[in-house]
Amino acid sequence: MGAAVGPEPAAGMSNHYHLMIETPEANLVAGMRWLQNTFTRRFNVKHRAWGRVFGDRYKAVVVEGEARFYYESLADYIHLNPVRAGLVRPRRKESVADYAWSSLAGGYLLTPRKRPRWPRGGGRLRRLRPA
Repeated sequence: MGAAVGPEPAAGMSNHYHLMIETPEANLVAGMRWLQNTFTRRFNVKHRAWGRVFGDRYKAVVVEGEARFYYESLADYIHLNPVRAGLVRPRRKESVADYAWSSLAGGYLLTPRKRPRWPRGGGRLRRLRPA
C-alpha cells in the first residue's frame, strides 16, 4: 500500500482509535481507507459480524512543525487517552503500561529485541523512537 510510515503512537478505544501517522506522500485517504476496510473485514470475519466497526469516517488533524515537544505532547495525549476515558484506572493500581491496545504497552516499553518491527517511523516521528 505504501500510504504511510508508522503508525507510531497508537491507542485503541472502545469505539475509536488514535494514531499518529506520518505520510511522506499526500495519500492519507488511500491509507485510511485500506486500514479501516481491512480492520473491519478481519474483525467481522473473526466475530461473525456484519457492518461497521467504527461509527464514522476518520478525523484527520494535520500536525506540522519542527518543535519536538509538540510531537512528544501528541504522543502523550494518545497514550494517556485510555486513562481519560476510564479504561485504565490508576486508583485501582492499573497502568497505561498494562493497557493492551496501546503502542506504549505493545512497543515502546518493551526491550528492543522484544519490540515488533513497528513502531518504526521515519522523519519527524523517528525522534520519538525509544532507544
